[in-house]
Amino acid sequence: MARNQANPQSKRKADARRRQAFEYRMAGMGYVQIAERLGVSVGSAFNDVKRELREIEEETRETMEEMIALELERPDAAQLAIWPDVMKGKLKAVDRAISIVDSRCRLLGLYDPDLFWMRQVDMSNLRPEQLDALSKGVPVVEVLFDRWLKRPSKLHQSTFK
Repeated sequence: MARNQANPQSKRKADARRRQAFEYRMAGMGYVQIAERLGVSVGSAFNDVKRELREIEEETRETMEEMIALELERPDAAQLAIWPDVMKGKLKAVDRAISIVDSRCRLLGLYDPDLFWMRQVDMSNLRPEQLDALSKGVPVVEVLFDRWLKRPSKLHQSTFK
C-alpha cells in the first residue's frame, strides 16, 4: 500500500505516536530516550516531534489569522454604523471615528515602525551584517536603511515583499 494511502488505523497510530513523542520531548526527554520508549529510530523520533510542532504552528497561525480578521471586522462595523453622523459633521461621531481608526492602527501595528517594516521585508534578502544587527536589537528601520552603519544604504528593491 502506498505511503500516502495508509489505512485509517495506521494513520491514527502514527498520529498518536507523534503526539506522544512531542509530549515526551516537552517533558524533557532526549530523542534517544523518546526513540527507545516508542520503539522507533532516533530519526523517526526527531521527525515525529518536528511534524507535531509544525502542525501546532499551523493551527496557531490559522487561529491568530482568524482572530485578527474578526478583530478587524469589529471596528469596520462600528465605523460603518456611525459614518452617516460623521459625514454630517457631528463632533461626537467624528471623535468616535478617530478613536476607531486609532484602534485599528494599533491592532495592525502601524504605530510600531519595527513591526510595520518587519511585515514589509523579505528577510532572506538581508545581508548577514543586517541580520546580525537585528539579532542584537538594532531597530529594524535603522537596519533596513543602514543608519546603524552610518553609511548610505545598499538596500535593494528585492528586500521588500
